[in-house]
Amino acid sequence: MKNAAVLFVVTFIVFVVAANNDSALLGLLSFAVAAGSALYFIFAALKKIWRAANSIPVQTSAPGTSTKDAPCPAKSIQITVIHYSGTYFTKIAGIKFHNSKKDIGGFLGYVCAEPDNSYDNNAIAVHRNDGKLVGYIPKDETRALREWSDKDNLPCIGFINTNEYVPLYGNAKIIDENEFETNLEIAKFVKWLVENFGTKFVPPGLILPEGVKLRTQADWISYLDNYITETENDIYGDDTDADDCIKPGM
Repeated sequence: MKNAAVLFVVTFIVFVVAANNDSALLGLLSFAVAAGSALYFIFAALKKIWRAANSIPVQTSAPGTSTKDAPCPAKSIQITVIHYSGTYFTKIAGIKFHNSKKDIGGFLGYVCAEPDNSYDNNAIAVHRNDGKLVGYIPKDETRALREWSDKDNLPCIGFINTNEYVPLYGNAKIIDENEFETNLEIAKFVKWLVENFGTKFVPPGLILPEGVKLRTQADWISYLDNYITETENDIYGDDTDADDCIKPGM
């Protein structure tokens, strides 16, 4: 149809020129262009009618509604929480806002909800046993943590450290077990800390049996190995008694 419009304009121009110059040739030419333009208009109209009669209708929305009014399908997000027995391992958010390099090392603590938190009423804080705020459970993990356990003031053990990429970072293991298994999980984590970072990462407040003195990394690892083996045997039914004791101090 655009081409037909162009032909019509050309015909009009030629007709005007022919009239001004009294030229028979230009008049004939304008007649030919006009006839061609008319035939093109007729052909285009017939083609449009044929297409309309033979096309297949496509329904893009429900009858009686526009596309923008069509309801959007509902979306659902399912979260599968994977954890090991009664422990939940997580990073700690906000470390750099609540700690300094003097806080680097292991710590014993607990987690508790902060429903009155002005930034997030679902916030879950991580505290040391002396009450110092260490940081928070990451916002995108609070739901998963609550699905794992809805208890408050659960004990935890964790650490704060630094590396070449970040000035401070931290992780924690939250424990929802009985007293014996809680002490066992703490002992396992302390052993991991000593093996990877040395004795400076032994959490303050850890209580050892009277008379036990552990000075070197090898001392700590040997003692913890024995404690873990004996405690596991005691908990899971072996006849061996766990004479030594390790537990978090308050």
